[in-house]
Amino acid sequence: MKKLFLIVFTFVIYSVTCAQFVITPNGYKSEKGEDYIVYEFPAKAKVELFKAVSTNILKTMSGSLPAYYSNSEDFIVMTNVVRKFVNKGICALTVEYILRFAIEEGRVLVYAPEVNFHGTANGAEILLFPCAGKNWAGRHFYIYSKEGKLQEKEIKDQIEAYFNKEMNDLIGSIK
Repeated sequence: MKKLFLIVFTFVIYSVTCAQFVITPNGYKSEKGEDYIVYEFPAKAKVELFKAVSTNILKTMSGSLPAYYSNSEDFIVMTNVVRKFVNKGICALTVEYILRFAIEEGRVLVYAPEVNFHGTANGAEILLFPCAGKNWAGRHFYIYSKEGKLQEKEIKDQIEAYFNKEMNDLIGSIK
């Protein structure tokens, strides 16, 4: 019994601390290339997981306007704004994002974030890659070129680190 407990505990700790979102030329993906990450909590009922996520979501998330809503115990949607999220040259960019959580028996699915950036200097924006038909006045920082080549590693790393820390803090708070 002790060995089984140790194996389950190790698996839960591994899944909580190792799952990460990465930015790819196709948007946010899990390290496995999926649009979501599954966190396993085999000893938790759906009601317990919903309560834990909904209780801890505002405690663990940073930002200036975190809020969440849910119309059932199956799904939670969280919105947030983080000012001066990424600094690039003279530009400090604000991010607005949405995170979605599906709650199931013994597991929580976290869907890849939906992110919008806004420039606070020179109308700067961060885009995943150059898009045809989008010609705004101002500066743009393209994370990837049209060919899929990484151009802004520093910005990519900052964004990934933020979202992965937020997820790990939240999921780590579920006991």
